Amino acid sequence: MTSNEILINFFGYDHFRPGQEEIINSILSGESVLAVLPTGGGKSICYQVPALMSNRFSIVISPLIALMKDQVDSINSKKKVAAFINSTIDFRETNKILSEIDLGNIKLLYLSPEKLSNIHFCESIKNLKPSFLFVDEAHCISEWGHSFRPNYRKIKSFADLIGINSISAFTATATVDVRDDIINQLGMVNPKIFIKGFERENLHLNVINTKNKKEKVLELIKHNELPGIIYTATRKSSEEISDYLRLQGIEAIYYHAGVTSELRRIIQDDFQKNRVKLIVATNAFGMGIDKSDIKTLIHFQLPANLENYYQEIGRAGRDGNEAKIFLLYDDNDHLIQEYFIRNLFPTREQIELVYNTLCDYSSIALGSALTKEIPIDNNITSFLESKGVTKGLLESSIKILSDSGYISPNSDNKKHFVQSLFNPKYLLNYIKNIDDNDVKDLLLILAREYGTTFFNSRTYINISRLSQLLDESNEHIVDLLKSLSNLGIINYQPPSIHNTIRLVGTRIKGEDLKLNYEKTKNLIDYSRIKLDMMMKYVSTNQCRFKFILEYFGQIDENYKCGKCDICTGKQIYSNNTEFIEQHLIELLKGIVHPIKKIELINILKGKSIEGNNLPGFGSCSHFSKKEIESVIHKLQKEQKVYVRKNEIKLFIADDNPSATRIKSNMDFEVELQLFNMLRQIRKEASSKFNQSPQLICPDELLQKIARSKPATISELLAIEGFNQRMYNKIGEEFLEVLKESRSDSNLKEMISKKNLPENSLQVVELLRKKYSLEDISKLTKLSETLLSIQIESLISAVPDLDVSYLFNVDDLREIEKKISEGITDLKDLKEALNNRVNYSLLRIYLAKKKISQ
Repeated sequence: MTSNEILINFFGYDHFRPGQEEIINSILSGESVLAVLPTGGGKSICYQVPALMSNRFSIVISPLIALMKDQVDSINSKKKVAAFINSTIDFRETNKILSEIDLGNIKLLYLSPEKLSNIHFCESIKNLKPSFLFVDEAHCISEWGHSFRPNYRKIKSFADLIGINSISAFTATATVDVRDDIINQLGMVNPKIFIKGFERENLHLNVINTKNKKEKVLELIKHNELPGIIYTATRKSSEEISDYLRLQGIEAIYYHAGVTSELRRIIQDDFQKNRVKLIVATNAFGMGIDKSDIKTLIHFQLPANLENYYQEIGRAGRDGNEAKIFLLYDDNDHLIQEYFIRNLFPTREQIELVYNTLCDYSSIALGSALTKEIPIDNNITSFLESKGVTKGLLESSIKILSDSGYISPNSDNKKHFVQSLFNPKYLLNYIKNIDDNDVKDLLLILAREYGTTFFNSRTYINISRLSQLLDESNEHIVDLLKSLSNLGIINYQPPSIHNTIRLVGTRIKGEDLKLNYEKTKNLIDYSRIKLDMMMKYVSTNQCRFKFILEYFGQIDENYKCGKCDICTGKQIYSNNTEFIEQHLIELLKGIVHPIKKIELINILKGKSIEGNNLPGFGSCSHFSKKEIESVIHKLQKEQKVYVRKNEIKLFIADDNPSATRIKSNMDFEVELQLFNMLRQIRKEASSKFNQSPQLICPDELLQKIARSKPATISELLAIEGFNQRMYNKIGEEFLEVLKESRSDSNLKEMISKKNLPENSLQVVELLRKKYSLEDISKLTKLSETLLSIQIESLISAVPDLDVSYLFNVDDLREIEKKISEGITDLKDLKEALNNRVNYSLLRIYLAKKKISQ
C-alpha cells in the first residue's frame, strides 16, 4: 500500500497535515529525523505510516503505557498488525508476540524503555531484523528535558546491537538545548530537523493576576463551557479546589497520583464519556488521555516551565473548536516552583548526611562493607526530615549517590515474586484434593502461565494479569498468595513497603565522596532559567502565542494569534459584582436565622462588632454600601435571597427530585466498592452455572448498574443490555446488594429532615476524610465556633460520625480525666485544662460523649 492508502484505510484521513508527508518520505529514504511536533499535531502518523509500509517490522520506544495500548488497539481495529511489550506483559505473551513478528504478522512493535535492560530480550529483537527504530517522547533522553528517564540513555546501545543506523525521534516539546542533547545522545548523524505546527488557532490564551484565585476559578467555570480541566501544582490544592467548587454547587472531581489506580481509571472513563465534566488535577492527569472536546482549561498555579504548560494546554480544543485557556497568577506563585526546585536538587552537605545516615543506620563502620539490602524505612525518613531533608531531597540524593557509584538501588523491591515449594506432580495432587475454587484456580493458572520457572526459581508475576484471568480484584489475588505462602505451598515475596538500597564497596568519609555535583548545579541553574521564562510569559506584552512559538524555535516576526488577552486588549480583571455575590452568599450560608440587611452590610464591610467571627467579615470593605445593596437587589430578582421587612436570608427552593446531585470522589469510591460486590456475585454465578463471568454479565454492564443503582426489578431490566436471562441468574442478589448501598442516601435524608445547613453533607465528607477543623473552616468559610456548633448538630443526626482524630491522645486522656472529676461546664473545663484545648473542640467532644452515653 502507498502512504496515502494507509492514511485512508488505517486512520480515516484523506490528506496529510502540513509536514507529515515530508517527514515520512525522509524516513523511507533512510535519513535520521528529529521531528518536533505539538501534542495533537499528528506526530504518531509520521512513524506509523512508514512502519506499515515496510516489508519487516519496526520498533517504537514509548514511556506511555496507556497511550501505547490505545494506539495499538486503534490500528488493530482495522487489521491486527501492531503489538506492545511493557511491564503489563508476562514472558509467555512476550514470546507469543515475538513469534507473530517472526511469522510476518506484526509490523509495529511498541516497547517500554525498561525492556532495553534485558540483554536476552534485545538479542531476540536483533534476530528478527527490524526495519526502523522510532523514539517517541524523545525529550525523555535529555537531562535538560522536563521528563528525563534514565532508561532512554540505553536506546543508542540498543540501536547499535540490533544494527539500525538511522533513528527517528519525535517530541512535542524541545528547546534548542534539548534538541541538541537528543541528537547527541542518540548518535544521530546530520539528521533532518522538522519544527512544525506549534500554533493552535482555536486556543484563547489568558493570564489573570489575582489573589482571589478560588473565587476567580468559580467565576470562570460559571461563565465558560465544559468539559474542563483545572491544573494545580500540588495534590492538596486539587482536593481543596474540588471541595470548594462542590460547596458552591459545581460538580468537580479531583485526580492525582495519590488516588488509587482503579479509581483513576473510573474517573478517566467518566470524564472521557462526559459523565463528569470537570476534573481538578495535578499533571498526573492527561498523559494518554485522548479527549477532543475540552473547552476550558485553567492553571491554578504557575507551571514549572513552558514545556509543561504547552503540553497541558494542548489537551484543550483538539476537536478544532474554540477553547479558553486561563493561567491564574499571583506574586507568590513562583515560590511554589522554587520549593520544588530546592526539593529536587540537594546540597553537597545534604547528600553527605544521607550517605552517613544510611551507613550509621545499618551499623557500617568506616572501611567496612555490607552486602545485604538497607531498607529506607520510616525511621530513616523521619530522622532526615528532622534535619531538613524531605522525601524529594532524599530520592534525589540517592540518585546522585547511585550515579556516582556509592550505592545501588534495588529495582525488584516493587515486584511480586512466587515459587512453588512442591514439585509439579505433588502440586497437582494437592490441587485435586482442595475445595476452595479460588485457590485451585490460582494454582492452576500459576502453573500454566509460568511453567517450569514457577517450580524451579523465584518468578516475577503480573498481579493485574492474574486479576484479569481470575476475574478478581488485585487485593484478593494478593490475599490468596499470602494464604498459600502461610500454608507452605508456595514461597510468596510481596513488594517491599520501603525502597531498599545496597552499599557499593566499603564505607568512606562523607567529605571524601567524589560526586559529580557540577552537573547537579547546572540542572538547578537550568530549572531556574526555565522558571524565569515562565515568569516572562506571564508579564509579556507581546502576543502570547508568538512568545511560545519563539521559545520552541518557530520564528515568525509578523505572527499574531489575534485571540489572546494581549492581542484583543481584553486582560481579565476581577468582577466586582461576582466578588460581592460570592461573599454575601457564603455569609448567609453560615447564618441560620434571617439577618437585618444593614447588619449584613456592616459585617461584609467589617464594621460589625458581633460579626467578626463570621465568614466574609470585612471581605467587601473596599466596596460602598450602594454597591452591596445593588448586588442584594440582583440576588433577590434571581431568587437566590429572600428579603422581607429589611431582613434577608438565603432562598431555599422546595426539594426538586429531578435536580442533579453533585458528584464527589466519595461517590466514585462507593461506585467502585459496589462494582466489586457485583463482580463477586457474578463470580459465584459463573461457578454455579459453569459459564464465563463475561457471559453472565459483562464488566461494562456491571459499571452501568453500579452507577445507576436501580431499586426495583423493572429499573434493573430497563438498563440497556441487561435481560431476563441475566436477572434469573443474578438479579435478586444484585438488588439486595444495591439496597444495602443506599445507606448513604438515608444519611442525606436524615440531614434534610433535621433542617441542618445545606453544606452539612460536605462537612460530613470532610470529617470522614479526616480534614482538620482548621482546614474545614477554611473550605466552608465558617468560623471554627460556627463549625463546631454545626458538627454538634451533625453528631446527634449521625451518631457514628468519627471525630476522635481531631484530638491528640494526650488531650483526650486529660479531657476524660477532668470530666470524670465532675467538670462538664464548657468554660470550667477549658480553664481546668489550662486553656490548652479551645472551646470549639471541647464542644465537639462533649457532644460526642453525650450521644455515646
